[in-house]
Amino acid sequence: MKLRCALLALVLAPAWFAQDATAPKPIDRQGLMEAVRIGGLKPEELIGIIRDIGVDFRIQPEDEKQLAKLGADKRLIEAVRANYRGETAPPPPPIELPEGPPLTREKVILILQAGVDPQVLIDLIKLRGAAFAVDRETAAEIIAAGGNKLVVGAAVVNQRDAEPKATPAPALAPRGVAPAPHAPKPIRVPGAEQARRLIRQTPPEYPVLAARMNLSGKVLLDIRIDASGEVTDVKVVSGHSMLSAAAVSAVRTWAYEPALVNGVPVEVLTDVEVTFSLKK
Repeated sequence: MKLRCALLALVLAPAWFAQDATAPKPIDRQGLMEAVRIGGLKPEELIGIIRDIGVDFRIQPEDEKQLAKLGADKRLIEAVRANYRGETAPPPPPIELPEGPPLTREKVILILQAGVDPQVLIDLIKLRGAAFAVDRETAAEIIAAGGNKLVVGAAVVNQRDAEPKATPAPALAPRGVAPAPHAPKPIRVPGAEQARRLIRQTPPEYPVLAARMNLSGKVLLDIRIDASGEVTDVKVVSGHSMLSAAAVSAVRTWAYEPALVNGVPVEVLTDVEVTFSLKK
């Protein structure tokens, strides 16, 4: 018990605070302009929504001019000015991970057995590295202790020596021989094939304003996945501007099984299609 408490104190410096993920987000500037331009809601309805959930920006003179140009009246502009809710509670402080030597297999197992969130352990491995080789037996031990394939992938990608060694002088390559690449290049995988590797898929939050206006459709994204299976970059290829931000926010939290080329984890480039539908 003392060992578990010590490990938790070591890894989990400040704790995360819970947040209400179900509360609708305030309307952003782009969403409001789009709603006024489309005209899918009566002014009274749009003002009511603004009063209910607010806006996340302070209205500026140029915003007033743009809204007036799109046909908004003074009541709507006053509602935007009076319902600014951008200053919310500050986000939870990030967990301060301790510096130190690379983690041994035994330490990884003990941290997992202490109940530490696997994502925290992944971040710790990325920071400090793993001082052990990962084979089938070690991977099975990590998963049995409460880890997952992402923890295994992080240990594979971040293997380091337990003790730092002096850096040898770089050897000169023979003439006419190209130096070996340091890391495999990313591979392009079709979206349907990559979707079969999904292990964590958070559904997108339907934007309140888009739902009120009965907006639906598909957002096509181009994403980059690192060697451990985490999404590191998301770009919008096509889709409605009032839906694309929600799609990007959701896909950034997705995770995949690490892709292997000749047994080595590699980065993946692929496409993702996120569908927004109001049909029950």
